[in-house]
Amino acid sequence: MRPIQEAVGALVVAAARAEHRDGAREAKRFYSRALELAGLDRETAVELSVKRARAMVMLGELSAAARELDAAADQARELGRPDVRGHALVTLANIHFKEGRATDAGQCIAEAQALADTLGDRWLQVRSAYELSALRGDLEGNADSAIAALREAIAIADQLGDLSLRLEGHLRMGTLLVNIGKLAEAERECALVTELAKPLGSNRDKARAMYLLSFVAFYRSGPQNARRIATRGLRWQERVGDSYFQVQTLCVLAQCEIAVGAPHLAVPRLRKALALAEESGGWLVVEICRYLVEALLDLGRLQEAAQVAVSARSAVPLESDYANAVALLAEAMVSASGSDPGGAWNGFAEAMRIMESQQLWLFLGEAHVLHARALATAGLLEQARDALRQARALFSRLGADAKVVDTDRAHRSLSPEVTKPA
Repeated sequence: MRPIQEAVGALVVAAARAEHRDGAREAKRFYSRALELAGLDRETAVELSVKRARAMVMLGELSAAARELDAAADQARELGRPDVRGHALVTLANIHFKEGRATDAGQCIAEAQALADTLGDRWLQVRSAYELSALRGDLEGNADSAIAALREAIAIADQLGDLSLRLEGHLRMGTLLVNIGKLAEAERECALVTELAKPLGSNRDKARAMYLLSFVAFYRSGPQNARRIATRGLRWQERVGDSYFQVQTLCVLAQCEIAVGAPHLAVPRLRKALALAEESGGWLVVEICRYLVEALLDLGRLQEAAQVAVSARSAVPLESDYANAVALLAEAMVSASGSDPGGAWNGFAEAMRIMESQQLWLFLGEAHVLHARALATAGLLEQARDALRQARALFSRLGADAKVVDTDRAHRSLSPEVTKPA
């Protein structure tokens, strides 16, 4: 029995290393082999199932991972292993978050937190707090509460001396700050993640940080720099198999291509992102569809754009206000380009109302720009100029210097001197 235990232990060590360096596919393979060797040892098997499911989440296999975690959580309760059940629940919460299921995520987090407090398991306390911050910030629109909870959790991770846990916290902080438009602060968090990843040799964490850096660069220094960072990050993400960040990086690259007038390059990237994201569903599918609608409309492919807008609406999770706002934008863009401009104005207004209530200032600025384009196409030039002024004010306040330049350029194109007949 001893050689088998040693072999299982060696495979677990190899899998943990692979999660950070070689990729989730290798990690899943190591955990699967360890499970085969564990055989009838139920306690070891349930621990390995939770670890393997975590690798599956990285690969985007959310449905299969959720089934494995549900089973593991039940088995852990039967075996009297509340620690393992808590670890399963916190990973399940992450899946429910990605799928836009706030209620299910909240229930998992609440039980995981209760278990962590009962057991005095500070690692589980931190992981639960991380998931709670994502839930509050992204699905509930309570950014201030999310950031406060995350700062407390990172402080505990610091006390524990767990470098990997600290790194995860700073990455999540960067994501939250990006979402509310605090770009300079988010950039500092990403730089810290990159530094923390060095002693761990974590290619995965560097790749995830590069997505955020590319997103920030798009707004602060422009599409050329953002594309350079995103292209490099995408290579790493493909290598380690982190599909969640791979999809988002493809969206950044598509945004860059739309911005420089190359929507024909954006469309295949977005189709690839959609194929990767559709298995898990959730708000990310809706976001991809919104960019795809914009690219298709730029190419004059109205019918295709309309079909994609329908897909966006059907993919909206019931509990995601953000996804609903994004779908409204996609529908409004199509309506403005078709025969229902009245419906477009209502759609833009409601989308922007939701984004403002959720403190999604960057996305609100983008919505004002899209609204301005639609108004200009309809010949409502003064209203378009006003929408651009609102966008510029937001981008300027957020330090989105590249978007300020773009907005000024768009405003000049609508000035009387430019728009009057020659």
